[in-house]
Amino acid sequence: MFWNEKDLKELDGTSVVEKLGREEAEQSYAEKLLPAIQSRPDLFPPESAEHYSLANYHLMGSRILSRSFTVEKLDSGEEEKESTDALTNTRDDEMDVDSYGGPEGPHEDSSSHHSEAEEEEEEEEESSDIAMVPMADMLNARYRSENVKLFDDENELRMVSTKPIKAGEQILNTYGDLPNAELLRRYGHVDLLPLPGGGIGNPGDVVEIRGDIALSIILRTNPSLSEDFLRERIDWWLEEGGDDVFVLEADLELPALLVSFIRLLLLDENEWMNVKAKGKPPKPQTDATVLGIVHELLKMRLKAYPTTLQNTKARIWLDLDKENREVPTTFDSGDDTKIAQL
Repeated sequence: MFWNEKDLKELDGTSVVEKLGREEAEQSYAEKLLPAIQSRPDLFPPESAEHYSLANYHLMGSRILSRSFTVEKLDSGEEEKESTDALTNTRDDEMDVDSYGGPEGPHEDSSSHHSEAEEEEEEEEESSDIAMVPMADMLNARYRSENVKLFDDENELRMVSTKPIKAGEQILNTYGDLPNAELLRRYGHVDLLPLPGGGIGNPGDVVEIRGDIALSIILRTNPSLSEDFLRERIDWWLEEGGDDVFVLEADLELPALLVSFIRLLLLDENEWMNVKAKGKPPKPQTDATVLGIVHELLKMRLKAYPTTLQNTKARIWLDLDKENREVPTTFDSGDDTKIAQL
């Protein structure tokens, strides 16, 4: 959020910049917050306007995003009293930390199951609050290295060790073993650990592949098809819970959801009608046609990076602000390697 344009340019090809949400945040500030501030000079005196500036808005938003926790919402009145009496010394719900589950694909069940899942998620959101927790946010985190667990008790939050910690060892929380792109965007740092295949990086790194790239390749290789013709299938995919981004993980397995999505777009009309009637996406079975599209897709994904990894490493030490130098090479290295190996 606070990098200059020159440094942000070095992240081209990654998923970081498009997820920053700077334009949306600034629009919200201009259209909602600023008018409210200006309407109440008794609460927000103009002579203190620097405290309500756009820069401070970004700063406070970033602090909340990077340091807040999800805690259980307290009940009120008699209901709270009864809850306290009943749950004293029995509640040990783990405090939620915003975790990266990756894009989820279409559900195997019908849309009714998808609706039930959405309702459960909404109920969970209604029962939780966002809180800033002094001291808890001082703990660092590292991929699969946590040695404590945070519990949300009735009247306090407890950080409890999960394994012996020697004197002088660091206490490590977890942010959910996120890939570096998400760590950088949300928390402002990246993990650099020894990798199984050599080198350093984040073992949890992934490569995100947008569905519109697959669509463009299918349209290019099948002139008889059009985007308008395939729009109904894409809308159905999204309504059934599918995503428009597919994740290539460290195991380098071809994403089953990507294969299913490609096959959906390649179905003839009768096959499409059968799929829609059953409410299930095509099985992720590969053939020469699907693999050919995947090959072209990976080549296009690699071209999203404006330069090669070697050139980036050589140039970055001369051009970038010192504190940002390691980050682009970390992303480029992980993505280049995964795409090339697949």
